[in-house]
Amino acid sequence: MRTIVDHLEEVLGLIVGGWGSDPDGRKLPLQIAQFANGPVAGTGALATIGLSNHALAMGDGRSVRQELVMVFRNEDGPRNLPAVMQHVAMSALDQHRAYLRGDIIGPRGPLFSGSRYEALYVAIPVYFPDSFRLFRPDTGDPIVMAWLVPITHGEAHLIQRRGWSFFEDQLEAQDPDLLASDRAGVDVPFRD
Repeated sequence: MRTIVDHLEEVLGLIVGGWGSDPDGRKLPLQIAQFANGPVAGTGALATIGLSNHALAMGDGRSVRQELVMVFRNEDGPRNLPAVMQHVAMSALDQHRAYLRGDIIGPRGPLFSGSRYEALYVAIPVYFPDSFRLFRPDTGDPIVMAWLVPITHGEAHLIQRRGWSFFEDQLEAQDPDLLASDRAGVDVPFRD
């Protein structure tokens, strides 16, 4: 029987570390796993394991099971991204709400020291193989993978003003390195 761990390790390599407790040492209902590989050479990945044990509301009367994934450059390491992911995943459980494509989490100040990133953008995992986007377990509902992409304060504001579709069009046109730890953000002339 294939599990969500099998699905993740198939693309991201073996689990090399993990976190399952909060800063006070209390066991959480999910884990954050660190994987040896990311979707691009020279990257690693983090993913939730156990978030999908809960059906989360989509806001339209439907629910979905999902896991979250983040990618980092190996030379940067995961920094405090495991704690960020843990907070985001626990917020989903607390609110009983899924993160949908185009959602913005934040801005809430720099994600890590010296970072331009102040928010997360929820995207389909386009840097990953298509087969990664949806896991169909032997029993139970499918599990959707949501990619958390660090974004700048300006990008968060742009998405709020112009919409996620416009933002993704800009990403496609400008083709920035979404895995760079020092990316300046998409360049869009300001207008109302």
